Amino acid sequence: MKRLLTIIIGMIILIPAISAGLPAGHPGSITHNDGIVLNISSPADGEIFWIDVVPPHIMVIGSVNVSREIQSIQVKSDGSVTDCGNLTGFSCGIPVPSGNSTIAIMVVDVSGNSSSETRNISVHIGLPPPATISLSGTVTDKQGLPLANVSVSSESDLTLDNKPFEVHTQTGSDGIYQMHGVLGYRQKIHVEKEGYVPLTQEIVFENETNERNFELGSRSVFTPGFGIPLCLTAIISGLCIANRRRRTGSGHPVSHRKILPEIKL
Repeated sequence: MKRLLTIIIGMIILIPAISAGLPAGHPGSITHNDGIVLNISSPADGEIFWIDVVPPHIMVIGSVNVSREIQSIQVKSDGSVTDCGNLTGFSCGIPVPSGNSTIAIMVVDVSGNSSSETRNISVHIGLPPPATISLSGTVTDKQGLPLANVSVSSESDLTLDNKPFEVHTQTGSDGIYQMHGVLGYRQKIHVEKEGYVPLTQEIVFENETNERNFELGSRSVFTPGFGIPLCLTAIISGLCIANRRRRTGSGHPVSHRKILPEIKL
């Protein structure tokens, strides 16, 4: 009789706990349940954040598929807990420290069932660095022949240590150049080779990997020893000779005779 009474009393204690979905002897404990599906769209695991606001915080965005009503959605980040409400779609800002950290998102339904997700993130304080791009292409002459040893340089409109950020390279024997680590999308490209007219173009690139070809025209060819200064000298000398002939009329020097005064006897 005593044993039966003990069993009945035990059942009276266990039934409410079982009905609530909680393990006996551990009131308030949370059990994981496959009936709750938690989808986190942001942040992604391993995501890197650059934050220039104080105090730094990020947005946690997600949705929940659950058969029962939601009791709570909480986000834990390095000791702080943020309540994100109890709706199937949620979005809330949470404070985050600088450096690497882990955030945990936990959903609990009204029966005490739960589901959780964790995300590892990295937070940097300040403005994000500008993107770096790569450039490549071929430099040819007007006939389409590749030019070797052409100097190709990119000058960014961004500065590093208050100086223009530049990247330099040269074309190979096939006329191909390649540049990596170019800072920013807006660039001033300089293409130069001795004996050719230098080329400068300002270009705003749109992709991280870009291809751009260039064409150089050769300089005007002058006869050796007959440059511009000598040409000007010859022209001036010719004008002087023509002017002198025009003044003399015939082009021959005029003879001068000395006329003696007439003597009367």
